[in-house]
Amino acid sequence: MKFKLHPCFVFAFSGCALLVLVQTACDITSGNDTVRNVSINISGTYRNDNGIPRRQSGAVINSLALTQAGDQLFAIDNEGTRWTGRIGRADGNRSASISLKGRTTTGNEVVMTGNVVIDGTSGRMTGIWVEPGFTSEFSAQAEVAPQPEPQPTPSPTPPPSNGNGGNTNGTGGTGGGTGGTTNGTTPPPPTITFPPIPG
Repeated sequence: MKFKLHPCFVFAFSGCALLVLVQTACDITSGNDTVRNVSINISGTYRNDNGIPRRQSGAVINSLALTQAGDQLFAIDNEGTRWTGRIGRADGNRSASISLKGRTTTGNEVVMTGNVVIDGTSGRMTGIWVEPGFTSEFSAQAEVAPQPEPQPTPSPTPPPSNGNGGNTNGTGGTGGGTGGTTNGTTPPPPTITFPPIPG
């Protein structure tokens, strides 16, 4: 007795297998894993005793311990919530635009967008705090590590001028001119004088 699979069953099984492969590929592939080097370091613990945002849900967030890896940002607030984000555009080692995502203790998702300005070893973070249903301003300050000064790009050293070489070339040119004159005029044949023959 031979067992035959119904065509509908084969088609359904193939479709399920294809769907699993597509979902697996989507889970593996991610375009946000690229780390970009930037010229500024904004790592530090940003604090505001009155609360980093002027308005928020849940327990007051008054500190963000921020660390940086390239343009990637990671932070933990005073309630233990983790935040992630990145640096957008950096203006040398003095300022940078940032974005951070996290949650309040009520579970509301928060998006912070703004700027960090570095002045010596002081960093100031300002921007807009966005929660579902309302927005607020935020600000905080931190002590940061001294920024590395940008190193000037060395310019190539030109080769030393060769004045003697120029004179040599000039002399060579004169020599060539003299040679041309010699070639253009046929010199007279040499005169040979014989002594008188004794008689």
